[in-house]
Amino acid sequence: MIPTTTPTTIRSFQAHRIQRRALFAGALFAVAAASPALAVAAGPEDIATPEATAEATAPPPVAASADNHDSYLPSLSGPIGLYHMSTAEVGPAHHVRLALHGQYFTTSQMLTDGDKDTMLSGALTFGFTPMRYLEIFGGVLTSSNRNERTDELGRTDPTVIRSHGDLLLGPKVAFPVANGLDLGFEVGMRFLASASSLAFSASSTSVWVGPMVTADMRPMAGIPLRFHLGANYYVDNSKNVYTFPDTTTPQSRQATKLAYDVGASRVRLALGVDAPLEQLTAPVPLQPFVEYHAEIITANADPTLEPAATSQMMPLGPRDRQWLTFGLRARVYRGLTFDGGADVRLRSNGLAYER
Repeated sequence: MIPTTTPTTIRSFQAHRIQRRALFAGALFAVAAASPALAVAAGPEDIATPEATAEATAPPPVAASADNHDSYLPSLSGPIGLYHMSTAEVGPAHHVRLALHGQYFTTSQMLTDGDKDTMLSGALTFGFTPMRYLEIFGGVLTSSNRNERTDELGRTDPTVIRSHGDLLLGPKVAFPVANGLDLGFEVGMRFLASASSLAFSASSTSVWVGPMVTADMRPMAGIPLRFHLGANYYVDNSKNVYTFPDTTTPQSRQATKLAYDVGASRVRLALGVDAPLEQLTAPVPLQPFVEYHAEIITANADPTLEPAATSQMMPLGPRDRQWLTFGLRARVYRGLTFDGGADVRLRSNGLAYER
């Protein structure tokens, strides 16, 4: 049973993974580095004549991404990709990639009238290609969330909640199927740090699995443009990371779920476009990109938040959420890349479908 609280308006804070990086209220920034693949020593038969060397050094009209190891960079969850989506690439053999991302978000009146929420989070992600067609990726996540509310009786969540040590791990395979067309398949796992013990919360372990395809227009038509399509199913068990007391208010429940990144199982669809402009923007190669995301929640409505919504004449709302991501990468020195971006929410799921 939900306890009685002072009259407040429970706001559907929507999909927090979207809002906390909104264009007008948040930012993404990162530093990424990629090491070249281990070189293979050349034998005497590989030493070119002066004539052959002169001919080989003439640059081709359009360079494929495979020719530039620095163009393979981790996404926010570890595998090679853009920001929120993985692409059908694994990089050259023995290639190592590291990335450090930070996110900042602040807003007001998110949960109730007069509240203020601020979040700071970070991710250290990596990728390694041990052999052709295979990538091993991972990452460590951390976040701190502060929600300031007044005039709320029975509040049970602290003002500041920190979540440190979530671990991402998984493999990805990708291989060419035609000129400029690659197909990939990925499996990932998220191990959530327990909110009440020193180890991971085994029952909260979440898994995603799905394919992706990348079409590179450079070898196809000589145009510096790539299209990416991805789909996966995310089995989200994060609701088990924290046990809510029976006296938890709806506002405290929402704030805690936001801080611990608690979500629901869902189908995730993504479409991305990027433009590798290294041939046009040298000596600082630029890569602008845009992503469209749609997620359809398959879990049932939260049995606790459902009556809270209906009691205030709030509909359960849609099961899906949609957003756009805009970003830009700049390779400033050899394998060192800086990037930045922002998300723009298009549609949010109903409050009761956020587990």
